[in-house]
Amino acid sequence: MIARDSAGTTSAFDPEATLAYYREEGYLPPPRRPWTMGLPFHHHLIPGPCRRLAGQVLSLLDSRRGPPAQAFYPAWPKEPVVAALLLALEGGPLAPGGSAFALSHDVDTARGQRLAGRVAEIEAAAGLVSTWFFVPRHYRLDRGLLAELRAGGHEIGCHGYDHSGSLPFEPEEKARAKLESLRPFLEENGVTGFRSPGLLRTAGLFALLGRYFRYDSSVPDTEMYTGAGWRNGCCSVRPFARGRLLEIPITLPLDAALIHYRYGPRRILRTWLDKADWLAAVGGLAVVDTHPEPQYSGSRSMLRVYRELLDRLKERGRPAGTLAEVAGIYGEEGSA
Repeated sequence: MIARDSAGTTSAFDPEATLAYYREEGYLPPPRRPWTMGLPFHHHLIPGPCRRLAGQVLSLLDSRRGPPAQAFYPAWPKEPVVAALLLALEGGPLAPGGSAFALSHDVDTARGQRLAGRVAEIEAAAGLVSTWFFVPRHYRLDRGLLAELRAGGHEIGCHGYDHSGSLPFEPEEKARAKLESLRPFLEENGVTGFRSPGLLRTAGLFALLGRYFRYDSSVPDTEMYTGAGWRNGCCSVRPFARGRLLEIPITLPLDAALIHYRYGPRRILRTWLDKADWLAAVGGLAVVDTHPEPQYSGSRSMLRVYRELLDRLKERGRPAGTLAEVAGIYGEEGSA
């Protein structure tokens, strides 16, 4: 990338500008408001199977419409070229050097909350803990469940405000008032991390989040379905600093994205494990994000796949703990 210093001198390549360009998704057009914001009711009133079908139809239309001008990177489900460039600029390893993974979940609805216990039991049987992102202003939070998760070593995170998708696009004053109203939830549950519903994100949202959270995990390294465009992502396979926040990228493809692209459970598992192997080879962190909803990872077939995923990840590497623990490790080592 071409850069110009204060004296007006140009240079052919600026590593810091290059890192920021990809990490902050400078190659993307401004994010679009999700179509669900135009509905006269909350989109979760539409039954889960119908929402899954709608996602599959939209994904099919995307594939038939063909790629727009920006369609060459990041590659999906892994971006080897840009990721290697970023790792080189960061000074990261490019040779096999072990593998680490972290588990997380987005609890979008009350039904997902009711199924969360089953997922936690699978993790407990595997001797693992995870980070659970709950929506504070959408469904009645089960405070008993949250307390049980915390007692079991899990972490509670904040999954937006009401899952309407509006928070990233609202004026700063209104968005700040909503986040301020969440302080009781944040303090009671020791919340330090945020993930935006639908992974919707704007520069304004990132600037505001640093006042309330230690880290964010709303950005994939590469993804096909987030409502933000044909392909998107920060291309980075390790956490990095973004202003006052530590960004912890989601590096395994989303369960919802794979299901919307009509992947079956066994194909989803193969896709996850293939990506985890590649992340281990380049020194990346495998961050899993699933949804314990009946139409996604809360089904019986997907719970079986998730149980196998945990066993296979443990065979391949070491658990990094909750995302808050990941943030602590990167903060202490100065890796961000």
